[in-house]
Amino acid sequence: MTSMRPRSIAISAASLAGALCGVVYCFPPTSHSFYPRCPLYMLTGWQCPGCGATRALYELLHGNIGAAWAYNQLFVALFPMLVITFAVQLCYFARHGRWYVLPGQQKLVYAALIVAVCFGVARNFFPSLGIS
Repeated sequence: MTSMRPRSIAISAASLAGALCGVVYCFPPTSHSFYPRCPLYMLTGWQCPGCGATRALYELLHGNIGAAWAYNQLFVALFPMLVITFAVQLCYFARHGRWYVLPGQQKLVYAALIVAVCFGVARNFFPSLGIS
C-alpha cells in the first residue's frame, strides 16, 4: 500500500501539470485576465526573470518558438531541461517514494539563482542587448 501513494502523487502531479498546460494552451495569456500578475512589475515596472514565461509557454505549446523567445529567452532556453527534469523526478518518485537528489544539487540551485538574477538585471538595465 505504501508504494501506491508515491505513484498516486506522481500521477496527480503529472495530471496537474498537463491540466495547467491545457489551460494555457486554450486560453491565451494576452487575452485573458485570470492569470496572475507579477508583483515586482506592478510595483516597480521592472520585469522579473519570470515575466513573460506564461506567454512564452503559450507560444511554445503552439509551436511558435520565435514568439516565445521574444517574451522570455531564459524560460525558452531552460524549458526542455525543465520538462525532462520534471519527468525524471516524477518517475523516480513514483518508483522509489522519494525525490532524486543530484550530486552537487545545492551548487546547481545557486548557479540557477545567479543566472536568473543576471537575466533580470540584463533585461531591465541593458535593453540594447535585446533581452526582454
